Amino acid sequence: MVRSQSTIFLHESHPVSGTVVSEIAKSRADIEGARLLVLSAALQIDRRQAKGAMKEIGIAKVCGLRFGAVQDERTQVH
Repeated sequence: MVRSQSTIFLHESHPVSGTVVSEIAKSRADIEGARLLVLSAALQIDRRQAKGAMKEIGIAKVCGLRFGAVQDERTQVH
């Protein structure tokens, strides 16, 4: 976010808009949610083996795909 705060366009510094800050917060929430889902899936694998954790594994995979979209959004802001 430091780099996006110091954006210079047409030789003028422009402040970060509320939209950018909001998108960064949403991205952070998505990343943390995906991280917790992966940890939950890993815990279920430890407790019930992979067969018993298929639901959690599937949810974690879907969120992992969404994480790629979050990375794309962050790259555009940067």
